[in-house]
Amino acid sequence: MSKDKNTKKAADKPKEHEFTIEELMLHCEAIAGHKREVAAGALYGCNKDKMTKTEFKERVDKFLKKVIEKKEVK
Repeated sequence: MSKDKNTKKAADKPKEHEFTIEELMLHCEAIAGHKREVAAGALYGCNKDKMTKTEFKERVDKFLKKVIEKKEVK
């Protein structure tokens, strides 16, 4: 009986709405808390036309935490 409850709860959870990249970029400061330039860098190379707010915010946060290797200039 517990399996039925767990399956039902998962099925009742609504799917998050997907927005176009343009819509997300217009409202990126409200969604992710960062300027458009940061969001543009985070979405560089992204082939998606639509994504959820959660995906967008996670992508921006991951971009900001990325470690950049410093190379010496000779």
